[in-house]
Amino acid sequence: NRLPDTPMPGSYISGRFRKWLCSRIFKNCGKDVRIHSSIDFGTGVDLELGDHSSINKKCWVSNDTVIGKNVMMGPEVFILSSSHNFDNPEIPMRQQGAPSRLPVVIGDDVWIGTRSIILRGIRVGNHSIVAAGSVVTKDVEDWSIVGGNPAKVIGIRRNK
Repeated sequence: NRLPDTPMPGSYISGRFRKWLCSRIFKNCGKDVRIHSSIDFGTGVDLELGDHSSINKKCWVSNDTVIGKNVMMGPEVFILSSSHNFDNPEIPMRQQGAPSRLPVVIGDDVWIGTRSIILRGIRVGNHSIVAAGSVVTKDVEDWSIVGGNPAKVIGIRRNK
């Protein structure tokens, strides 16, 4: 966490060391990936990170997330695969347990903007963009640009 990060001197060596550590922890850690400082990924044992992808500074990535190839992630992105039960108002929420975890799947060639939140069980399609500050509560189709809270389609990347 405290090793130098870009653009600080020594950041190249620190980045290589973080990548090496993650390759020993993650289920899959692709080639030419960038792991920035101060990220949290739980145990990381079921996390998959595709080739040429990055996890930026201060991100929280649930340990059962699948991240495709060529994914860019801004700082402070939260990817959550768990939640809490809250159906019974007679019982405090903290005592109601949690539903089963649902992994998040991020496709290939996706850009996730700074401070976005992606909730459990969501699939972000290939070639999509999640605008900064978005809260993604529904699946994102391939080639879509989504933004807002909750995130909705605000554009399409592909020419038809």
